[in-house]
Amino acid sequence: MVRAVNLARALDRLKEAGFWCCGLDEASPAPLASLDLGQRVVLVLGSEGGGLRRLLRERCAYLGRLPTRPELPSLNVSNAAAVALYELVRGGTGTAAR
Repeated sequence: MVRAVNLARALDRLKEAGFWCCGLDEASPAPLASLDLGQRVVLVLGSEGGGLRRLLRERCAYLGRLPTRPELPSLNVSNAAAVALYELVRGGTGTAAR
């Protein structure tokens, strides 16, 4: 976990350090588990109301969605973080276009 004042600048620095940035987006066509993100990944979560802001979304090499049902397409940010971390640890086998 990293605490930063300017998130867009922090993501730029993390990318320069060799990390892939993956944002969570309920509208993404790719499930998070299907993305081949490797070990050096930054998980970017948006606010509970508005989701990812444009500048943060633009800095993400990947966008992935969580396995939810249509009746409940999004989760609060703490639950989304828990499910996303589980999906990353479990490891996906697919690949995705950047």
